[in-house]
Amino acid sequence: MITNYKRIVLALLTVTMLAACHSDKNKKLIELKKQQQTLSEQIAQLEKEIATDGLDSSKIDDGILVKTEVIASQYFTHSIEVQGALDGEENVKVYPEGQGVVTQVLVKMGSSVRKGQVIAQLDDKALRKSMKQTETQYKLACDLYERQKNLWEKKIGSEVQYLQAKTQKEALESGLAAVREQLDYLTIKSPINGTVEDLPLKVGMSASPAMPVATVINFSSNKIVADVAEAYNKSISAGDSVAIWFPDLKLEVKSTISNASKYINPVNRSFKVEVRLPSKLKNLKANMIAVLKIIDYKNKSALVVPVNLVQNDSKGSYLYLLSDGGKEKTAHKRYITQGMTYNGMVEVVSGLTVGDKIVTVGQLGLSEGAKVKE
Repeated sequence: MITNYKRIVLALLTVTMLAACHSDKNKKLIELKKQQQTLSEQIAQLEKEIATDGLDSSKIDDGILVKTEVIASQYFTHSIEVQGALDGEENVKVYPEGQGVVTQVLVKMGSSVRKGQVIAQLDDKALRKSMKQTETQYKLACDLYERQKNLWEKKIGSEVQYLQAKTQKEALESGLAAVREQLDYLTIKSPINGTVEDLPLKVGMSASPAMPVATVINFSSNKIVADVAEAYNKSISAGDSVAIWFPDLKLEVKSTISNASKYINPVNRSFKVEVRLPSKLKNLKANMIAVLKIIDYKNKSALVVPVNLVQNDSKGSYLYLLSDGGKEKTAHKRYITQGMTYNGMVEVVSGLTVGDKIVTVGQLGLSEGAKVKE
């Protein structure tokens, strides 16, 4: 009994909901029909007004308003940008040839030095004392040799005595040369003409051949050194044009690549390029950052369009071209093959010819065969 009662209640609720839903739909339909009637009246009124002005409403819509441009060949280039660093023509770290304590530093940071000029002196007291003793022995050996030589020439004395004196003299001569060479190792000299740009030396510190004691840079001729990815090996070579941008100086200069290395670094798969700079540039400092814009592609008669005009569908990339049929102008898709893209422009390798009229404004609202007006 209770179960039958529940079924009856559920059926009544369902019928009530269906009735309410049907009622809502009827109300909505009535409302939409009222709106339709209002719009129809407004359209009829506008058509009446247009007819009064002597115009045909069927001819009011004469096409989508667009702007066009005639394609012409032009010079087109593509560039890559790599970061490099400023360097002097000669940039040398100075290492001492000997080991010892620094007793003198004879230059300062920024000092101009000549090739062979002494930068610093290491402690050489022990060697000089040894050299003085060797010089005394050598002087005696030379005297004995001369005496023995004179006797031997007069056939006095034995040949053995003469040869012993000669050997002693030559041995001390070699020893003296070795000591002088060691003394020279304790004198730190500039290997090039230039300017001292780094000088960590201080009197009393220990120096050795494993530790650089100064950096000397020759800024009479400057260059930019940069690493370029291996992928551009074929397209970049010595003589290529390059624009150099110094972010810190807000300065751009033009130059050419003076050298493109034939060696690929196995660690980062890149090769080095060098670009020489005009000597008149000022405020340049070693290791200053420079951005190189290297032209890796050029075409003297390319067909180029703004990249934002190119659209894509399942068939590929296309542009809208204007077809002038006399009384009526229409837009049609022209599928193209793209080449290099640079600075917002794309090279069209195929699909366009000189004289084609492409749609440059209003292309996004077009469809194949759409009626247009300029």
